Amino acid sequence: MIQLTRAQKQVQKAARDFAKGEFDCETAREAEKIGRFPEDVFRRAAELGFVGIQLPEAYAGGGMGLLEAVLLAETLCTMDASLGQAVCDAGHGAECIARFGSEDQKKRFLPPILEGRSGMAVAFVEAERGISSLPATTAAPDGEGWTLQGTKCFVANAQRAQIFLTLATTSDGADEAATASMFIVDAGAAGLRVTDEGRRLGGNLLGGAEVTFKGVRLTPDRLLGTPGQGLAQLAAYFIERRILLAGQAIGLAQGAMDRAVDYVRNRVQFNRKIGAFPITRHKIAELAARVETARLAVYQAAAAFDAGQADARTAAIAKLTAGEAAVAAADTAIQLHGGYGYMREYDVERYYREAKALSLTAGAPGDLRDVIGHAVIGKLK
Repeated sequence: MIQLTRAQKQVQKAARDFAKGEFDCETAREAEKIGRFPEDVFRRAAELGFVGIQLPEAYAGGGMGLLEAVLLAETLCTMDASLGQAVCDAGHGAECIARFGSEDQKKRFLPPILEGRSGMAVAFVEAERGISSLPATTAAPDGEGWTLQGTKCFVANAQRAQIFLTLATTSDGADEAATASMFIVDAGAAGLRVTDEGRRLGGNLLGGAEVTFKGVRLTPDRLLGTPGQGLAQLAAYFIERRILLAGQAIGLAQGAMDRAVDYVRNRVQFNRKIGAFPITRHKIAELAARVETARLAVYQAAAAFDAGQADARTAAIAKLTAGEAAVAAADTAIQLHGGYGYMREYDVERYYREAKALSLTAGAPGDLRDVIGHAVIGKLK
């Protein structure tokens, strides 16, 4: 087990204290039901430095590492599945600007996002293309800038975003790795349209939308990094993103298990607490082992990232094991609750929906197994 430092334990405590004071179950249930983002909670989290905790202090980040970001995400999501994810993901995409942007872009865009004054969204997914393939969306040269044309789907946080980060094909070169670029796009740009995709299984506090770029003009300063490096940037983004999501998943798993344990300690059947039955104890034991194993994988992946040693395989293993542990924990919690597990008042049904949605984000289980299998077996003729 990775030994946490005093500072890392303080991050956990600060997150726990914040959630105890700011997270309210009734508020969370109602907000999730109607899809209302918790703006006040997010702003207070930003004031405490929780947004972009792993990004440089020079741009309003926390100046810590990815492991601290994982510990924060785990703790918040343990306390509440929906509110925890909303706080963790409302500033999502800022890491791309911090890792790949120019000094001017970092100074201009990061502080408003990390201080909770502005929102951003990442628009990478296309309906008929894989998330790691050359996009159908194009950015055609137009004088000194580009004209953006295309449609992205499943864009979380789109309705409250002031800027979008997107990926577009920028040339017809033979090498696909050098034919896409990332761009920063103003939400109010002419030709940009956001269409609500409606309620989803989970992730409803951030919502989901289709974003259409129809002849959107981009000036040279909206290119993120170097032209033609979009897919390489995307690959690096997925490593960090999957580890962060794995941290959220561990929190969901722990939160669901905690609620299951509380329930079986108090629920009486056949004149005994159901937690006293061996079959119940075995279910909890198996679940505890699975969650702890996933936690080890996630912490190790985050520590490897901070040491400059993380790769796609490491991140995929963390996301796969944590995502499956979260779904299994929530499913088991529902089963142990019996009929109550399907009722909104007991939260475990919400944990299940959030866990299932998270397991499909930034790489579904099959995609992650492809990444791991390719890394282990290699490319065969």
